Amino acid sequence: MAKGLFFAYHEIFRTSYLLFAAMLIVSVLALVKKKLIANLALHPYSIVNEKEYYRLLTSDLVHNDLLHLFINSYMYLVFCVALENQLIAQGIIGEIKFLAIYGSSLLAGGLFITVRHYRDLSYSNVGASGTIMGCMFSCMILNPKMTLLFIPGIGGINNMYSVLIYMVFLAMYSKRTGAVNQELHFAGAVGGILATLLLRSNFFK
Repeated sequence: MAKGLFFAYHEIFRTSYLLFAAMLIVSVLALVKKKLIANLALHPYSIVNEKEYYRLLTSDLVHNDLLHLFINSYMYLVFCVALENQLIAQGIIGEIKFLAIYGSSLLAGGLFITVRHYRDLSYSNVGASGTIMGCMFSCMILNPKMTLLFIPGIGGINNMYSVLIYMVFLAMYSKRTGAVNQELHFAGAVGGILATLLLRSNFFK
């Protein structure tokens, strides 16, 4: 009984769920109090000139609007949670590996954008899509033939093609708002890929 409760507790408080809860709570608060978005956004000029390094981590926690939050929340629950589950199933340090891939995707995107735009006072970015992109590519590398994404009316989408579907969703959102940063997606994907390949190498076996 006690053992069963422990595993149930551990399941609920997995890293991916805690990160998702933080993103959801902060994003909703920021949509109510818009100043919070400005304070937490990825703003390269402030990171470099004001030394507000925390922005490299907090930009994932806020989103432009409810549609932006909905798209990223759905893709996060499909791929980031699945990634952690896959890694835990493979070994006892699965949660640490998940954090490494998630963190690498997050920081790769943030650092790349900061280096590119630190002179531009008007530039800022919010949203977790770059980090999610890194986790999606990680899922694709670890299990390319698995089907995680299901779309009503279409059915299951193979992991090999899920990234393309996500890009279509983001392109549609970008057309509506002009608020999608493809540079961040690319850098986040590279961070996730490199971290996954490194963790799969003999060094970590």
